[in-house]
Order: sequence, then structure tokens, then C-alpha cells
Amino acid sequence: MKPTEHTGIRDLKFSQWIRDFLPEHGFVVTDLDFCLFNHKTKKFMLLEIKCRMAEPKEWQRDTLAMINQLMKTGMAYTSQYAEWKYLETHLI
Repeated sequence: MKPTEHTGIRDLKFSQWIRDFLPEHGFVVTDLDFCLFNHKTKKFMLLEIKCRMAEPKEWQRDTLAMINQLMKTGMAYTSQYAEWKYLETHLI
């Protein structure tokens, strides 16, 4: 059974489309809450906020770790962002 979303805050049309049309097994969907940029100090960070002190599911933790590693690796190998410092992905 597909889970339902209970936020009551945002338009859920895209979430419903995901539930209706994407594979139910072996497919993961997650979002990041914030991408923080400071153009003066050239610092960048990703932020995921968990509501009600919830622990992330294993798949979400794995996904965030993968994104974190890809960001670190990508920023290290491009001259376009050589001056930028990536402060990693944080979970609050």
C-alpha cells in the first residue's frame, strides 16, 4: 500500500503524481529542505529538517549521504567553484 502525505501545508499534486506513476518498489523519492548559499564568503550547505524529532529512514540517510559525497567530489574537481567551500549536508 502506498503511503499518503499528511502535511496540509503545500500543494500535493506532484506528490500524488509520484505515487500514481512511479514504481512502488525499488524507487526512492526524497526532497532537500534548504540549499544555503553565502555569496560573500563563498560557502554552501544543504539542510534537511526532520519534523517531530523523527529519525530519517535508512533510504533517506543513504540518499543524503550519496548527495553529500557527489557534492564534495564535484566541487573538488571543477575550477568554476574552486573558491567555494562546501559545508556538507546537515540533518536537523
